[in-house]
Amino acid sequence: MQYRSPVSLRPLLLAAGMLTAVRAPLRAKGTEEELRSATAFYPLVGLGIGLLPAAVLLAPLPSLMGAVLALAVWTVAAGASLLDGWAHCCDAAFAPPLEEEEATRQRRLAILRDPRVGVFGVAGVALLLLAKWSALVYAPPLAPLVAAPVARWTLVHTLRAHPPPRRDG
Repeated sequence: MQYRSPVSLRPLLLAAGMLTAVRAPLRAKGTEEELRSATAFYPLVGLGIGLLPAAVLLAPLPSLMGAVLALAVWTVAAGASLLDGWAHCCDAAFAPPLEEEEATRQRRLAILRDPRVGVFGVAGVALLLLAKWSALVYAPPLAPLVAAPVARWTLVHTLRAHPPPRRDG
């Protein structure tokens, strides 16, 4: 007889797998309910992500190089997942509008699905990384411990406050 814990770590592992470069050893994709439950762990996973750049910023490095290294560690730890979404959002947001509003909406949704990144996406990621680097140069070393969980909490709030743009999510 196998002992089954009344508390499942599966939602935490799903959250870590979605928000970090670490891929949790899960046998199957999460159900809709498990994915919904996983959002409760997003800020905790963000705290884990924030520990790494905070540790780098506490190291005795020149501030400019410390910020570069902290940003690199932060980006790798997060699996660059939010950067990819940002790039696609920039491409879709700055796509020229078509004559009909519904055609423009469908075109922007198609851009969001496209795995390729356009010029606005590249520019958006470059500017975002530059802004993050600038903030890390002047921020207190423990700032990532606040910023990373707040960013993941904001993601949870956005998911709950706004319906998906398509029926399939």
